[in-house]
Formats: sequence, C-alpha cells, structure tokens
Amino acid sequence: MLLGKGARLGGALVSRIYRGATLLRQADATTSFPTPTPVTPPPAGPSVTSDTATHTTSGMTLTGVVADAHGPVTVRTSSSPLTGQTGFHLSTTPAADGTLSLAFTAFTTTSTRYWQLENGTATTTPGTTILASGQVSAAPAATTPPATTPAATTSTAASTGGSGGELTDVLQTFSGTEYSADYHLFAAGLDWSKPVGLLCYIDGSGEYGIENPTETYLLAGTHGMVEVAKRQNLLLLAPFSPNRVERSWHHDDPEGYTTYLEELIRWIYGRYDLDRTRFVGGGYSSGAQVMSRYLTPQVLTVTKPAIALDGLILMISFGGHPAMAMGTANPEPKANLHVHWDVGDQDGAAGYDGAYGALKGEDWYRTNGWKTSITVIPGGAHARSDFGLVTDKAISRYVSRVASVGACTATRTSTGMTWAGKVYGTSSITLRASASPLSGGQAGFYLTVPVDATTRNATATFSSFTAGTPCYWQVEVNNPTPTAQGGQVIASGSVPAS
Repeated sequence: MLLGKGARLGGALVSRIYRGATLLRQADATTSFPTPTPVTPPPAGPSVTSDTATHTTSGMTLTGVVADAHGPVTVRTSSSPLTGQTGFHLSTTPAADGTLSLAFTAFTTTSTRYWQLENGTATTTPGTTILASGQVSAAPAATTPPATTPAATTSTAASTGGSGGELTDVLQTFSGTEYSADYHLFAAGLDWSKPVGLLCYIDGSGEYGIENPTETYLLAGTHGMVEVAKRQNLLLLAPFSPNRVERSWHHDDPEGYTTYLEELIRWIYGRYDLDRTRFVGGGYSSGAQVMSRYLTPQVLTVTKPAIALDGLILMISFGGHPAMAMGTANPEPKANLHVHWDVGDQDGAAGYDGAYGALKGEDWYRTNGWKTSITVIPGGAHARSDFGLVTDKAISRYVSRVASVGACTATRTSTGMTWAGKVYGTSSITLRASASPLSGGQAGFYLTVPVDATTRNATATFSSFTAGTPCYWQVEVNNPTPTAQGGQVIASGSVPAS
C-alpha cells in the first residue's frame, strides 16, 4: 500500500460522484490514507533563481529573485573584474517574494560593469559566499536578449503550436476517452514573449495539496508550486485523479489514469504554444509512481508523438521501475530528459526491495541508458512539504533556460585572445572575434565552443591577431552558418591592445 494523504474508507461498497468522475469499487476496510502532517523544512541556504544586469548611462541596475535569503544580501560591482577589490557595494533585504532591485550610478559611460551577489551585509572586502556573478558591457543591456527573442533551445519542431487557452488561473473539468476529472491550470503571470514550458505535477494519494490550493503545503506561498512555475516561466498543470474514492493515481487502474493524463496533456498542448524542450513531469509519493512506473514507459515510446523533447522527470519519495515492459523509448527524450529522485533515507521507498523503491527505480533507468541522479536526505522520512523547494532547485539545475552568459573574462595575448565564461541554456556557442568592431557584419574569426554540461564552463583561444590591435568579441547561439554572423548575440565586449 502506498502512503498518501486522505481519509479512511470503512464501508463495504463506496459510490462517490466528484467533479464529473463516478467510480464504484469494493473498499478494503483495512485501506487507509493518513491525514497529512505538513512538515516545515529547515531553512535552506540562499540561491539566486533569476538575475538581470542592465547598463545605464552612469552605472548599472541589477534585478533578480533570491530564494531563502533569510536576511540581507550585498551586490558588489566594479569596472574591472572582481578578484578581491572592494569596488562599490550596496546591501538590501529581498522582498517577501525574494525580489530585489539595486542601482549604481558611479561608472563612466564606456566601462564594462562586473558584479557579484553576496550573502550577508556589505563589508569593505568581498564576502566569501558568492551567490551569483556576471558582467554587462558598455553596450546597453548586452547580456540580456530582447524580450521577443525565442530561447536558444526552441525550434519549430519543439513548439506545440497551440492557441486559444485562457491566460488566467482556472479550475476546470476535462473528459477523456474513458475518464473525467478536474484540473488546476495556472497560466497567469507568465512571459509569453519567451518560451513557456509545462510543469505537470501529480499529488500524492489523498491529494491534500491540490484539494487545498490556498495552503502553503503544496501550491500557495513563496515556495509553493504556483510561484515556482511562474518564476521558471512554466505553465503549471495540477490534475485531480479520476479515482475519486481513494483520490490516487496509483490504485485500481493506473494505466487507464495515465492514458487520461496523456490525453489531458495533449489537449493542453493544443490550447497553448508550449516549448517541449522545457517539459517537467513531477510527483510525490503515488504521484512519483505515476511518473516513473507509468507515464515514462507508457507514453515516451517511439509509437507516440513525444510530449517532451527535453527537460526533467522528478520523483519525490517513491518512484520505482516501470510497471510494464517498456517498448522502444523515443530516442530524443531519452537522450535529453534528466530523471531525478529526491528521497529520505528513513523513507521505506528508499529500499531496493520491491518496485516502489526510489533507489531501485533510479538503478533501472540508469542501467537502461537514461540520464539519472538521486538525492538522499539523511534522516528524511516520507511525510514532507518541501515540494516547491525541491522542484525549483531541480528545474534550475536540469531544465534549459533562455541562453545567457554569466561571469566571463577576455584576455589579450601576444598573438590573440583567450575567452572563458559561464554559459547557460545551450550546449554550445559560436564565439566570434575581430580586430575591428563587429557591428559592420564582418565574419571575423570564429570558433564553435562546447559548454560543459556540469560546470557550464566554455573556453576558447584565438591566435591570429596582429600585436598592438584590440580584439572585439561576441557570443552567438542558434547560428546554423557560423561562417557569417547570425543567430542570437547574447554577450559582447572588447579587449584593448596588449
């Protein structure tokens, strides 16, 4: 029996009609679902979920979102790389929702601005806990792509092409081939000028979280799933199980319920233009079982159009190996999707014994060629309420974002230039360099540079420049023909003559 949230079923024959779904079954008098006991997780360390640095005529503005700050943070900036100098610094305490905004007005108009975000109150020397860093060149907003520019990972094939869906938060009913039930959909507050992905989250048995959408246990609050989805620019789908007696996806007819879920997702795709490279399927307890035991083996096969081309499958407490023999997996989602488990070592789901075990599920997927990882929490039990925090961190780590350049340096050598930086949201870049400004459209010298998937580092060296000349450079993504300028420029700068 799966642990979950719900009420004890004591009668012999239960008939219940709920939100359009009717289900008759013989109830087992021994079957029970404990009332949820929300667990307050310990304060997490601060992390930056988004940041934007913008050049101004006399300085720089930095806006962003800092999760779990629990106090003040400091932004330090300088017109030279921050390798230990004091620079200019300002402290602020992020708002309740984690947002912050600071402005500096002490730079010359042509200088590059280097910045770093530190935990704690400002001091005359840089702090030891650096949460994020980057730079913005003298060209206005050089590191920020235009709002209408598609993500680097987006292509026509990745888009669902849907239209007509409400851009509001709704509770509605969907009727599939066999089953009918309600679903929550949160479409308000998303930036539709940028790629929007899908976060489909399945609650545990009893469905306490989606039955109580205003409580911080699952959906509401700064770290609730609704705010997580909006911060990550994901359309949140939180469906109710068609099984309204046990309020569970994993009891009675999980294969049929998974077919209903697939039909619901494809119907959503027809109403919203979503990016299938930014798909997140997650669940807790019996919801985790749906993801690893049914949805992946039942839907992500070569016999069906892929609902996901890249993204994340996330199991929180439980998540065993497939419940049926899996057909040939669709090669694109298998190669790109990251499959991750998060479980406590005091949760019975962590054991290898039985199909429900998270460790056994991770072992099966890894052995069969999927990209996997698992987080085991020392002392962690099954009952928990950190779903939003876990999901937010996994998305930030494993799901493609709009391509951007973080901290980077360009160094002039006697015969050329060396460039090194952090690159996000793409697996490779085109680095272009020239002895004259690249605004004239010239090809210059160019290199296709891979981005390390773990460290996000990219490095390249040019060695064809005449001594005594400056080097101008720019980073491009989505350039199918690097012999000429093209694609999207996500960062640029220059290095004076050596």
